[in-house]
Amino acid sequence: MDFLIGFVILVFNIILYALITSILHEKAKCKHSWRELEDGTTQCSICFKVIHLNVTKNKRIFVLEDDKNISKLTYQILSDAGYWVRTGDYESVENIMKFSPALILMDFKLSNGFGNALCLDLKNNPVTSQIPVILFSNSEDIETIANDCLADNYLSEPFHMDNLVDMVKSYG
Repeated sequence: MDFLIGFVILVFNIILYALITSILHEKAKCKHSWRELEDGTTQCSICFKVIHLNVTKNKRIFVLEDDKNISKLTYQILSDAGYWVRTGDYESVENIMKFSPALILMDFKLSNGFGNALCLDLKNNPVTSQIPVILFSNSEDIETIANDCLADNYLSEPFHMDNLVDMVKSYG
């Protein structure tokens, strides 16, 4: 009899856990880290639940930043603001286009020192020239650099994340 009661309690706890987990694991509420899959779905890296996001193209942002802390923080802030964000520390124009971003945020130096060259490549490419690019850097001459590589806008580091979100919103 004790075994049966224990078994019923165990089954009840499993069902309760499954119910609570399914309720809590919406992307907006889940505190786990999520990753985008090739087919456009998003998967929780803890419980592996897959959800389909109804994110329009104008909500896709590609962030190119070699500082992992800034990259993670930018990802989290923009994801919380409702954007679908992909991050990288240096990507080719082809890899960026696979994501079809509506906006690109990038450090002008990147780990290879060629963020401004990549920006210029994006702006000179007929396929990507219409995608707005926002450069950010702690360089004193970021405005000149942004103008030279045809960036649409720039942010001087350090910047407040609210300023970043406001600037992103101004592009759609």
